[in-house]
Amino acid sequence: MNQWFSLSCDRYGHLTTALGGSSSKINRPREVLNPGQIALASSVTRFAKRKLEKSIPSDSLVQTTAEESPIRRILIPIDADHVKPGDLKPILKVARRFDAEVTLLHCYSTPPSFDYAVGPSALDDVNLHRYLVRTRLLKLCAEVQKFFAKCRCEFTFGSLSVEIVRASERLQADLIAIPLSLDFASHCWTTKGLLDELVRRANCAVLGVRSA
Repeated sequence: MNQWFSLSCDRYGHLTTALGGSSSKINRPREVLNPGQIALASSVTRFAKRKLEKSIPSDSLVQTTAEESPIRRILIPIDADHVKPGDLKPILKVARRFDAEVTLLHCYSTPPSFDYAVGPSALDDVNLHRYLVRTRLLKLCAEVQKFFAKCRCEFTFGSLSVEIVRASERLQADLIAIPLSLDFASHCWTTKGLLDELVRRANCAVLGVRSA
């Protein structure tokens, strides 16, 4: 018999044949596993999974963890007048582990001592002080980049807590990390008070990190 024959599957998973333009349904038998077979299949699956995990090099696991890490950008509010590169090393260790980018943020406010400045040179003195602080921030960032390349810095003005939250949203930061040794007394903030405020207002995680 020299007739055309085809085998296909319908949307319900049944095999169908077509002979001379007609089709008929073939029900496939279903195999039902007993509890013992199910337990054996589960054991084999677990064993294969453990063996596969052991065969993956540790470097690949670290790389996979870094790629899947939810922490990609870390914002570090600092006072450039008092922070040293060594104070940031504990936070940078966290950043290196997650292969995250780091932004050092200095929020400048005019020191209270300039409230008493008078005369034509008063404004020049304020501008000079702001310039010196910005220069120290750039120098600090350059020193950090010597051992942690993925570091940048920003210089802002305004209320400390407000500017930190704004910067975290603008940069889409996943973490705000604050050195616990840092005291924002010049901004009328204690470190604890600032942490409490950021926890309430920030859209990302907030972490206080002890110095080395």
